[in-house]
Amino acid sequence: MVSIIIPAHNEENYIEKTLQSVSEQTLKEKEIIVVCNGCTDNTPKIAKKYTSKVFELKTPDLVEARNYGASKAQYSQLIFLDADTQFQKNSTLQTISETKSPIGTCKGSPDNKKVSFQLFWFLKNRLLKKGRVSGITFCNKDIFNKVSGYDPNSQPFENLDLVKKFKEHGNFLVVNDKVITSTRRLEALGLFSMLIFWVKKLIKNDHQYPVIR
Repeated sequence: MVSIIIPAHNEENYIEKTLQSVSEQTLKEKEIIVVCNGCTDNTPKIAKKYTSKVFELKTPDLVEARNYGASKAQYSQLIFLDADTQFQKNSTLQTISETKSPIGTCKGSPDNKKVSFQLFWFLKNRLLKKGRVSGITFCNKDIFNKVSGYDPNSQPFENLDLVKKFKEHGNFLVVNDKVITSTRRLEALGLFSMLIFWVKKLIKNDHQYPVIR
C-alpha cells in the first residue's frame, strides 16, 4: 500500500503522462495525491481526471507541497514523484512496496535519447548510492513524521537532507527499475550551465531551480 505524492507547479504540459504512468501500475493498493502549489494553469483540472485527492496551495514552495501531501497520505509508504517523471515499468510500484528499506530511490533515465543526456544520467545514476535521488524518493511514513519530514531550509538539497535524517533508521536503497525524467532544464540551460549551477549550489546554498515549462 503506497501513497504517491506529486507536487505540481504549472505542470500542465507534463503531468498527464506522469499520472498515466502511475495509473497503469500493476499495484492496486495505491493512492495518488497531487499538490498544485501556486498553479495558474490547467494542472489541477488535468489532475482531477486521475484522482480525487487534488489539493491547491497558494505558494509555489516545493518542500511545503511535499510535506502537505505527506500529511494527507493514508498509507505507510510514501513515494514523492516529480510531475515530469514517469515510471518505465508497470511493476515498479510493486517492487518499491516490497522493499524493506526505510528510504530509497530508483535509477533514472532521460526522455531525450541524445548521447550527452544519456551520459549525464549514467553519471547521475552512479551517484545515487550517496543519496542523490533521481526524480523519485520513497520512504516510511512513520519515520518521515518522526524526523519532521522535509526541512524548508534545506532547499534545493532537501532530498539529501532527508536521507541524512533517515540514516539512523536503516540503509538507503536504490531500486534498479528506472523512472523517465524530462530533460527540459538541461535542454534550456545546457549541460555546462547546469553543472555550474550545481557547483554554485554546493558552494553557496541560495539558488533556486530555474522555472522552465
